[in-house]
Amino acid sequence: MKQPASYRWLYYILIGLIVILVFHLKFGLAILLPSHDAWLYGRGSDMLPDICTWQYYRYSPLGQGALGVFNGYGYPQVTGVGNTNIVPLIGMPLKLFNRWLPEHFQYLGLFLFTCYLLQAWFADRLLAALQLPVGYWRFTAVVVILLAAPFLDRFAHLALCAHWLILAALATYFSVGLSQARALRNYSILSFAAILTHPYLILFPLLVAFADGLQRIRKNEKWITLFVFPLVSIVSIWLGAFLSGVFSLAMGSSSAGGLGVYNSNLNTFWNNIGKSNFAPLDLPAFEGQYEGYAYLGLGVLILWVTLLFQKTFRKALLRTMQQHWPLFIVLFAALIYAYAFNITFNKLELLNFHLERYPRLNNMLSIFRSSGRYIWLPYYILLIIPFVYYGHKLKLQRKWSAGLLLCILLIQIADMAKAIQRGIIQDNYTVSKEWTLLATLAKEAKVVYTYPVFQRDLVTPDDAQYLTSILAPLQIPITAGHLPRPDAPARQNMVDTLSQIHESGQWSLAKGSILITTKEKVPYFIDLQARHAIKMRRLGDYRILYSVDNQHIDNVSDRLGIPRDSIQAISLAAFLEEHKAHTIVILSADEASRSLKPYMRAELSRFSPLLGNIQDWEAYAAVWSHGKMLQEQKLAKGSTLDMKYTVANVPIKLRATSGIEQAPYLIVNGSEMQHLSRGVNVFVFNDSLQLARQMTFDLYETYYANR
Repeated sequence: MKQPASYRWLYYILIGLIVILVFHLKFGLAILLPSHDAWLYGRGSDMLPDICTWQYYRYSPLGQGALGVFNGYGYPQVTGVGNTNIVPLIGMPLKLFNRWLPEHFQYLGLFLFTCYLLQAWFADRLLAALQLPVGYWRFTAVVVILLAAPFLDRFAHLALCAHWLILAALATYFSVGLSQARALRNYSILSFAAILTHPYLILFPLLVAFADGLQRIRKNEKWITLFVFPLVSIVSIWLGAFLSGVFSLAMGSSSAGGLGVYNSNLNTFWNNIGKSNFAPLDLPAFEGQYEGYAYLGLGVLILWVTLLFQKTFRKALLRTMQQHWPLFIVLFAALIYAYAFNITFNKLELLNFHLERYPRLNNMLSIFRSSGRYIWLPYYILLIIPFVYYGHKLKLQRKWSAGLLLCILLIQIADMAKAIQRGIIQDNYTVSKEWTLLATLAKEAKVVYTYPVFQRDLVTPDDAQYLTSILAPLQIPITAGHLPRPDAPARQNMVDTLSQIHESGQWSLAKGSILITTKEKVPYFIDLQARHAIKMRRLGDYRILYSVDNQHIDNVSDRLGIPRDSIQAISLAAFLEEHKAHTIVILSADEASRSLKPYMRAELSRFSPLLGNIQDWEAYAAVWSHGKMLQEQKLAKGSTLDMKYTVANVPIKLRATSGIEQAPYLIVNGSEMQHLSRGVNVFVFNDSLQLARQMTFDLYETYYANR
């Protein structure tokens, strides 16, 4: 029976109000203001590189190739916005109007709100395509889809909140009587929007378009349909990729490991991993499987339990699978890829195909290394099935039916309430006085180099990343900045350049440039000082290096009152001698001691024969306290050394490595120490086992090994 227009209007107004309420509870409506960008600058946030990338892109000059290509961020890399998370679908048109935009301008809040609106709208369109009438069941299903766990959880990667693309593709597939031309138009638009939102999203409309082509052949349309549907999507994807600069990176130049790590667990549909309120369903999973998070919610799980005990439902499901076998083939393929050929249940590995044995196949599939995200396609099908089945079967006039539905909805909301709590996004963009002076000086440089290069952190969390946002309006290139898909050859060239100036003792970086590093890392450049090639300034724990003929930076530094400084050499042996009366933890990382000279080995042997005899790529760890060696171990090349010890009732846990396959770590009393680097890492603790000093000696390099 057709409902009155007023009833339908009330239905849509109510859904719109719920969207606004959910969005406000989770984020607050203030982030819709284009001038309010502070919420994107939270330390450690994945959104911070997004706003910094947008800043560099908006001010970059046109004429560098495709509209989406830009440089300067993560210098010397040249990339496209299609390789970032700034939603080129909106960012590229806005760039054309940048001269009229205010200094503080962001559109990601509005994009996020649009995703919430479209999530509800296309959920409703999908349910309408499945012929579920406007009413209690359809309304409840829309609310449940709006509160879908993986959708609410994706806010850290804003572009991945566009789950409406999945729902819209499914709505096109299920639309009865939709002409081939209109279906092709829909898939084309969705594919184009997907590549200009986030590359991971392109497979969803592409896979559904392929299933639609097969389904139409099954309904006696021409075989050419099988090729036309995916081809139209592929052409749209290629066009969007070209415009957004995806092809600015050569094929294979951007490496990304992790296939089989960021996947799904077999328990993903009923495992809330602590992100909902129903504690018994907080189940174990492997690290990295948060990417395959697909919790259905307690209310939906209850509906599924009731369905599985019904013979009529099982028959109906089998009929549906027979009628839509092309779609279910695609769903199964997405499911297998989500598991990344590594089937796990809880903390058990059931079946592993070990794709690393097939490097070419592994590299090809690693383009989308976070394969767990493709669980979203079967997830939404599983989410709507109970509502579609019961919505068609039960007569809504029955009071118990409406009561059951209300209970299910309340249970689902209560379970997912934890995921929509306020306070997730905080405005905590604060900087030190030293950083402010550093930023002022950096504005006077032609190019800003950071060492270690391409990192977000130097002295404090995200201080290098914040610096990129300051330099963006001036289009000053900087080597800092996080890119989801970096240009590996360009990055390696930069690393080689820094190694070259270290070894040659010649300042061969760009004219008018400065190099920002830390007091721990600055000894790496001591040979430049020895050859009178550089001058240095000190700002707290920052060190600023520049060429001796860079008079402009010299004058600005004097005007700002930034004191001069020089690099003080200290060897590992001298450092150990200075702190031998304290508690010392020593551990190696990566290559260890290629350049140790005999006299330095003799010095180190005074502390430990094992340390003095350390060889290249060996793993070494030791705990020293008040002049006594408490525990020490050394393993051969290619080994990983794990050690546990207790000092003054304080537990110490560490891992020393002799290669790059596994990361070293040091955990003292439950707190993990930061900034472990290649070489021998030394941590000095006071009598309360609080960190007093930390230094890394890169024994791979001549200076650290023998000065």
